[in-house]
Amino acid sequence: MNLLFFRDFRCAGLLALSLSGLLSAQAAAAQTADTSTRYALLGPALSYHQQRTHAGRPYNEQNWAVGLERRDAVSDDGRWERSFGAAALQDSFDKPSVLSSVSLQRRLAEGAGLEVLAGAQVGLAYKHMDWDRGARWVPYAGPSFSLRSTGTGLGLNGLYVYKRNATTGRVSGIFLLQSSWTY
Repeated sequence: MNLLFFRDFRCAGLLALSLSGLLSAQAAAAQTADTSTRYALLGPALSYHQQRTHAGRPYNEQNWAVGLERRDAVSDDGRWERSFGAAALQDSFDKPSVLSSVSLQRRLAEGAGLEVLAGAQVGLAYKHMDWDRGARWVPYAGPSFSLRSTGTGLGLNGLYVYKRNATTGRVSGIFLLQSSWTY
């Protein structure tokens, strides 16, 4: 993990703010919480960029990350799940970034010790969008899925974000696959 991230006080402050908001939401819901609320630690991620380079340099596609996600069942049968998350990660430009997200997913299948969910995710990231300029706020949205082991709690969260480059007109979408551990 690149410790340079922790020297960037803006990113550290934004991560603290995101995590405190997540924990505040958890505390506010504690009075009505039941067993349908679960938490997950978010870990390293892999990304794949449709446009393979930016300004002649390859993207960073091995993204270290650390974060927290709260998952709540939102239907009586438990098939629909809402999650709120916050994470710090090394972005595509190999710079520190912070993101927060909200997703809604439906459990499509469960069996053989696995569960499969699919839905949509929206979020806001404070990240770099090129090699040389500073970070800025960037909204994102896209289809998402989760594949989880019901026995170990280990899982993978996937997200696709479509983007068209305003300068070249080329599609520069990104597919992200992040590890998780539900506890």
